[in-house]
Amino acid sequence: MLHSGDFPLRILPGYSLHVAKKTRTVKLTVPEEVAATLEHWTETGVIESPSQFVADAVARRSSREESLTRWEQAIGGHPLAELIDRVRASHGLPPRTNDSAA
Repeated sequence: MLHSGDFPLRILPGYSLHVAKKTRTVKLTVPEEVAATLEHWTETGVIESPSQFVADAVARRSSREESLTRWEQAIGGHPLAELIDRVRASHGLPPRTNDSAA
């Protein structure tokens, strides 16, 4: 389970998320099934709260996009799809679909 007291949260070696010092309330609208899943995960201790889960997901995506931007700057462009799929495979992830991001 993710706890705000555990931050910075270690996701992968060399990768961490940091909690923002300030917070503010944001209204999100999600499909009923998503809301039910978040409530169930909260009740069963899978996540601390829907707010914390969303904040963690946004931080991970932001960090991933920053990493990809740095990589593109270093190699002079977007990495080849084949290379991305090999890295995904090394982490036990399936190959990207044509419409998915790296």
